[in-house]
Amino acid sequence: MDGHPDARCFLEPFHESGAHLGIFRRDDPLTQKVHLGDIVKLREADTEAYLRFLETVGDGRYISTLGGGRNEIGFKILRGQDPAAMDFVVACRTIKKIVLRRENVLAAYLSLERALQTMQWNLKVDEEQEFAAPVTFHAAEFAEFRQTYDEFYDGVIARLEATGQRYLPVKNTALHDLATLNACAAFLDLPPVAVLP
Repeated sequence: MDGHPDARCFLEPFHESGAHLGIFRRDDPLTQKVHLGDIVKLREADTEAYLRFLETVGDGRYISTLGGGRNEIGFKILRGQDPAAMDFVVACRTIKKIVLRRENVLAAYLSLERALQTMQWNLKVDEEQEFAAPVTFHAAEFAEFRQTYDEFYDGVIARLEATGQRYLPVKNTALHDLATLNACAAFLDLPPVAVLP
């Protein structure tokens, strides 16, 4: 969604190794202002206060995930990242949820294994070849990974449906598709875009 002109998207503000807020736009080095130890302390102390802090960071355009304004701020939170925050986010009815799920669970497993082996995360497509080391496949580990993966996503969806919350399921294979971007924009009450960024 960061490609949408009216949206900003944090990377992984609940990552276990720190507040990975990402570079939202190449010309917007906002991360330098907010990647501090105090922010992680705030995150650990009060999830809602942390999310409200993220709304106010930078140029004031980060409004309002929790408070009824425009939904133009986003973030991703992954399985295993801050379970208390995950519970809060899933339960919070004013946060709109786009549930991004990989159809190819084997690709998710191999991607994680490669990242763990190379310590390289969130590579762009043109950077992947540099770190395309072979990955050893372990069938038992994959079976466990797949079960945990499916249980996580099925659990999130079940919780959203049990509480009557709308969510938008998105397949990761459709991420670079104009129709998908505009479906996400419509779900977030943002205007459509004519071309992919």
